[in-house]
Amino acid sequence: MEDYISEVVKLADLSQNKPLNEIVFEWLRDAIIKGIIPVGERINETVYADKMNISRTPIREALRRIQEEGLVEYVPHYGIVVKKITIDDAMKSTRSVRIWIFSPPSMPPRS
Repeated sequence: MEDYISEVVKLADLSQNKPLNEIVFEWLRDAIIKGIIPVGERINETVYADKMNISRTPIREALRRIQEEGLVEYVPHYGIVVKKITIDDAMKSTRSVRIWIFSPPSMPPRS
């Protein structure tokens, strides 16, 4: 476990000019998608927060957002676990992102 956590921590760039929540979300999401955090592995927010020297709140918020995307799941009495992603899951996720990117921006209300 210690091996891949060190590799995951190396991916994080806290010097970016973005909110910490966004940095942590992108960082954890990338580590999951790239397979650095193994499928079936429990993500312990305390361990990651300690390694990154940040509070647990941004980790918890990132995991909630990642769970909404379907990359992780909550297992009762165990915690957040990286899900195995099928090709169908990836296609659905890609389609959702494409729809979001190419949809026209909402128009401001007329006065």
